[in-house]
Amino acid sequence: MQHIVLYINSMTPSGGIERVIATLAKNFSTTYRVTVLVKDSPTTFYELPENVAIVSLDYELNLNMDSRLSRILTLGKHLFGIRKKLNEKFTELNPDFFYITSPFACLETIVAQLPKKRVVVSEHGSRSNFNLVYQWMKIVLYKKFPVHIVPTVADCNWYKERGFPSVLIPHFRSNLPYERCDLNSKTVLNIGRLTNDKNQLALLRIWEKIMKIETLKDWDLKIVGGGENQELLMDFIADNNIPNVAILSPVSDVEKYYKSASIYVSTSRSEGFPMVLVESVSFGLPTIAFDCPTGPDEILNNGSGILIELGDEDEFVNKLNELMLHLDLRIKYSEKAYARSSNWGEEEIMEKWNKIFSF
Repeated sequence: MQHIVLYINSMTPSGGIERVIATLAKNFSTTYRVTVLVKDSPTTFYELPENVAIVSLDYELNLNMDSRLSRILTLGKHLFGIRKKLNEKFTELNPDFFYITSPFACLETIVAQLPKKRVVVSEHGSRSNFNLVYQWMKIVLYKKFPVHIVPTVADCNWYKERGFPSVLIPHFRSNLPYERCDLNSKTVLNIGRLTNDKNQLALLRIWEKIMKIETLKDWDLKIVGGGENQELLMDFIADNNIPNVAILSPVSDVEKYYKSASIYVSTSRSEGFPMVLVESVSFGLPTIAFDCPTGPDEILNNGSGILIELGDEDEFVNKLNELMLHLDLRIKYSEKAYARSSNWGEEEIMEKWNKIFSF
């Protein structure tokens, strides 16, 4: 049985990349032996199958986000220190394939002199998400490896046109107990890290306008997530006296929020392949999202959701207002969303991965 190692900084956060790794581990473990390798404590926010091991390098990376010079020096020291540990752990695990999740992990594998033919480079955020240093690292490093997995059509085409060994493989759906949402609940939902990219501040501005519509004042907005913008968002809510909005901590049983909502909203200005949108349509949630450069248009296609021109908050208010007012419209989008998700194609996605692992 082939051995696949999934390498990531940590599995303790509740972010999208950690969920992707947990979902990959579940799907791969039906055919392959799977190990998740982390740098910090071998614990996970998202449940892993019993036959998936999680092991640690015991070499946690802690960066001072307030000092660029400190971060540069720390990263240099980290590369020097992790070289031996990563090489020894690779030899111990002896994987057939070593899946990595970032440009810096790519650099780590090179410094540790891991065999390139066994390394699978993967893309998780939009190609425009990364800073200039990381973008330069990708251009220089990724072509040195045999395969580069990209989940979105637009980014995959961009990379292939520039000579990258890119292969299009969408993400699997998360392992959640999917069932139809409650379209009568009068709850609007957003789930994600509280960051500038996820742009929940725009969502609060939109909600502030929604709450000025008398017929909608019995609706609630739930924002589920944590992150560096939490205090900023809480202050905005308080300073503007925005009613009927709650910011809730991440939970592993996130399905309870999907099932008890009647509309899902995403105001992200940048996405890779947004797992939350895959999940929202899988629960039959009528979904509205900004049409950021990659991701939403590949999920909310064929009428399975509503795409709004990026940054057009007034049009977002208009479309959200319509959905909140009209149950028949919510039912229409719910039916299309649920039909879209039922044909997600997990078997086809697994076939693509089997081809990668037969290289």
